[in-house]
Amino acid sequence: MIAAVTRVFIIANGEPDFPESIVSMVAPGDFVICADGGSNHAISLGIKPNLIVGDMDSVDPVVLDQLKTQGAEIRKYPRDKDSSDLELALQAAIELAPSEIFCLSVLGRRQDHSLTNTFLIGRYASFGGKISLMGSTWQAQFVTKEQSCAFSGSPGDIFSIIPMVATVSGVTVDGVKWPLVNETLPWGSSRTVSNEFLFGRASVSLTAGLLLAFHYRADV
Repeated sequence: MIAAVTRVFIIANGEPDFPESIVSMVAPGDFVICADGGSNHAISLGIKPNLIVGDMDSVDPVVLDQLKTQGAEIRKYPRDKDSSDLELALQAAIELAPSEIFCLSVLGRRQDHSLTNTFLIGRYASFGGKISLMGSTWQAQFVTKEQSCAFSGSPGDIFSIIPMVATVSGVTVDGVKWPLVNETLPWGSSRTVSNEFLFGRASVSLTAGLLLAFHYRADV
């Protein structure tokens, strides 16, 4: 029986773009899920996954055997399936009912994969906890009525929010050069891209809809 899990890290098979502190971020008690070839990234980082899911067509067989020996659970699915490996990982994560899910290495050179993965994660944004994406110089979080967002940074850092549904209502943004108060944003709007931190914190909340908020460090 799996003990109660507060945080889940999902490592996908996209470009290996990780925060420098990722190894120290994964604490004892956190649960790590690799989506197929994400296992290759995990072992290169020295991170031990608890679970590997997918059709196992992109993970190095040697890596798979090594992680299985270390105690990782393997859930192998047919190659002809209706869900991507990342979606299988998201489903497994949500079954654990964590308060927070971090998604790593979900973007890559294939734009169709990157867009699909972004919208796919957004589809699960209302699971009941916080769901974020992370890279080496950036982080992003899906914002819902239940889950507001606040990033810590430095003056001049970039802060963007992207509407992910037809209409997003009651949008309030604080701590930035161009704040918003109870605004309505339509899908496809570029109005809220490349805002800037004024101080060390920027936040966004809404009353209806779905946003993806991005924080990019300005010092890199």
